[in-house]
Amino acid sequence: MSQPLLGAMVVYESSPAVFSLIKQKSPAEALGLEVGDELVSFGGHELKSSKEFAAAVSHYWPADEVPISWKRKEKLYNGKVTFAWQAQSVSKHPVDRFAGGKSKRRDGFDAVYTHDLALLPRQIGTSVYDLEGNFVGINIARFSRASTLIMPSYKIAAFIHQYKFKTHS
Repeated sequence: MSQPLLGAMVVYESSPAVFSLIKQKSPAEALGLEVGDELVSFGGHELKSSKEFAAAVSHYWPADEVPISWKRKEKLYNGKVTFAWQAQSVSKHPVDRFAGGKSKRRDGFDAVYTHDLALLPRQIGTSVYDLEGNFVGINIARFSRASTLIMPSYKIAAFIHQYKFKTHS
């Protein structure tokens, strides 16, 4: 397996996102990025923080070409960076031994939370209730041997509301 390589890191929890590391012989270095450059946009979206950059990068795969804008000493630069291929280390995490393997999806889980019940695969999709018996969500995936991801009820309700009146042609 492989994973995308940009070869750049930003200062943790910075706003704006400022590059703190540019790896040698990486796509970031080939583009001309330097430590201290301020990230302005990535993938056509304006970014205001390092957290937004981390989320944006997770949407791409090796060989994807992505537009990027950055500032260096108040001068704006624009370019396109192509993610390189990077060998992925062999994982010994229990999720890698689950039937069907690990999910390839890496984004869109901003509202998901976890609980520490060890569920069987057949229990995924079951409802979750609080101590007062109120519905709080649905078990959507096993994260590890003893951790399960839950989609909260408010996200489920918003999804149903959004598609409730949609007609199929």
